[in-house]
Amino acid sequence: MTKMPDSGLIALVCYLPEPLNTTLQSFREVLKSSYSALPHITILPPRPLRVGIESVKELIAGTLAPHPEFVVELTELLSFPATNVPYLPVDSGSDVLSQLQLALNTGELSYRKAYDFTPHVTVAGPFETEALPTLLEQANELWNGSDSDRSFPVRELVLLWTENDASGWEPLRSFTLQSVGRELLATAGNRT
Repeated sequence: MTKMPDSGLIALVCYLPEPLNTTLQSFREVLKSSYSALPHITILPPRPLRVGIESVKELIAGTLAPHPEFVVELTELLSFPATNVPYLPVDSGSDVLSQLQLALNTGELSYRKAYDFTPHVTVAGPFETEALPTLLEQANELWNGSDSDRSFPVRELVLLWTENDASGWEPLRSFTLQSVGRELLATAGNRT
């Protein structure tokens, strides 16, 4: 990008680490999904850019400054009934993601979406209602047969921008959460 955007859409996401990223991308190939975004957890769903991008970066950086890194854990595969989109809900860490979303979804960054915020990773889809049960069974077999870790630390969030939702998303800036000791992350990841 040669100039800073002054319109379009923005979003804030956390990308998944390897090998989980590659595992979920391979699921899409098996399920023949047209969904092509890199596997991620969305913190701020797409919303119009209403102020300068530098102001957005400052707002996000200021809000995230006191927040330490944390661990999330993905659970069993489900689907959103309204959209027939298979997803992995976030179990451990969902409260922190919800708190971040509430803290960030204010002022110039506020935006009301059609659906309530649900911390998750989209797996594939959307699919036709008739095909969904078979595809969910197949996806669950893939997920249960995978040896990828279900939990991982969230250390970095990425601000994305697009001119319009169909043109592809560009990363504008990453934000690193405060580091905590590895022992604390391991303990947090083992909570049930």
